[in-house]
Amino acid sequence: TTGEPIWETVFQRSPSIYYSSPLLVGEDLYCAREDGVVFCGRVGEKGLEEVVENRLEDTLVASPVAVNGKLLIRGHEHLYCFGKE
Repeated sequence: TTGEPIWETVFQRSPSIYYSSPLLVGEDLYCAREDGVVFCGRVGEKGLEEVVENRLEDTLVASPVAVNGKLLIRGHEHLYCFGKE
């Protein structure tokens, strides 16, 4: 209600930038960077924990989307779908 930050975090530095908006699904935060790197981390009381870096062979400028328990990421060349099954 005050607009004050609850916590802050910093991802690894890179010459590539984030065009997409971050996506929060439950406690999982997804951030896609232009060079095809997608960071996923669990949001906890102390900030972002268990950060995993995934590299896709594509340029990413669209925001990730959660649909029916799956994560959709649109790249310049491909549409990626991640989930169980």
